[in-house]
Amino acid sequence: MLAQYIRDKGMQQGIIQNTKENIIEVLELRFGKISSEIIDKINQINDPAKLKELFKKGIQIKEIDSSGFFCSPK
Repeated sequence: MLAQYIRDKGMQQGIIQNTKENIIEVLELRFGKISSEIIDKINQINDPAKLKELFKKGIQIKEIDSSGFFCSPK
C-alpha cells in the first residue's frame, strides 16, 4: 500500500515536471528565449489542471505580456 502510494506520487510529480518543461519548450519555440521570471512562475505551479491550461494557452497566445505571463489568444 505504501509502495503504491509512493509510486503514484512519483508518477504525478513526473507528469507535473514534464508538463512544465513542455510549456517552457512551447514558449521558447514560439517566442525565442523567455525570461527567467516566466520560467520561475511556471515552476511554482504544481496544479496539473492549471499546468494543462497554461500549456494550451501557450500554444494559442499571440504574445507574452509585459508582466511576464500570457495574453492575447489568437
